[in-house]
Amino acid sequence: MKKILPWSLLTLLTLSACTGTVEQSPAIVLSVLSGGGERLQTVLVGGPSPDSTVPIRPGASQAVPASTELLTLVSERQLALVTREAVEARSAELAVTRRFTAPPLPPAGARQP
Repeated sequence: MKKILPWSLLTLLTLSACTGTVEQSPAIVLSVLSGGGERLQTVLVGGPSPDSTVPIRPGASQAVPASTELLTLVSERQLALVTREAVEARSAELAVTRRFTAPPLPPAGARQP
């Protein structure tokens, strides 16, 4: 009887700790380079929904011609958009925060003075 009492008490405490509430997951913002590097857009995944499905909603969108790559920076709150002419640091709202232009390079095979 003495061995059963602690296990019964533990089971009772475990069952009483469950509140029965369902927590909603926060929305995740994904940035996507689409259209062959011609469009930068955000997509909202998740968040509150009336049923048990995962909603996917379009977010901000911008035309970015001649883009080649989209990278996440260390802070994960900024993006690096690589174009043929420069690298642009962008915020989560897709606004340009810094622009790093490519240095002028001589054509391949040209002699240096």
